[in-house]
Amino acid sequence: MGEMILGHYRDDLPLVITRHTIVTSTHSQPFPGWIEGLRTVDRRILDFGKGKLKFLPGKPDTIHDLIPADMVVSQIIVAMMANANQSSQIIYQFVSSMRKPLNFSNPQEFSIWYFAKRPLINKNGKPATTGKFKILKTPTRFRLSMAIRYVLPLKVCSFDNFYAKNIYEDICIDSARKIKFAIQIGGILQTLLVL
Repeated sequence: MGEMILGHYRDDLPLVITRHTIVTSTHSQPFPGWIEGLRTVDRRILDFGKGKLKFLPGKPDTIHDLIPADMVVSQIIVAMMANANQSSQIIYQFVSSMRKPLNFSNPQEFSIWYFAKRPLINKNGKPATTGKFKILKTPTRFRLSMAIRYVLPLKVCSFDNFYAKNIYEDICIDSARKIKFAIQIGGILQTLLVL
């Protein structure tokens, strides 16, 4: 819809619309792995490196379409230059899955390799422990895992905390935080993947 409105009001100006897939940290510029903020996939990779990520919803053979930030910037500059002196109206799609497909389990393998060589340090000053995370292939498995890992312990903790006059309050708060974190992961990935 936005493209139609822009096309209608552009007059003689060239109109170049660039659409990209999930943008990740840089490939080369200004240096490999540079990123300004943690969003989408990069946030999950960091969570894995901290030892917080134990499972993800998704299908192992689903293709991820990721593209490094510096490649997106380069493509935008090339698209602008190619259409600078023309009265063109064009849309460019910046995707990677056709030439270099990356399936859902590849980032797990890359993350395990990377954090084995360069572990993150946890709040206790020790290397964070990482291992393989489970890929939950259906929404039902995701909800069941959530219920067993987080919801049930939180209910037990809340019950005990009520009768023990708030002795377990820190544990309850931590469990509630973990539930929120897992729901956030599930919500993000369900928008990225077909479950």
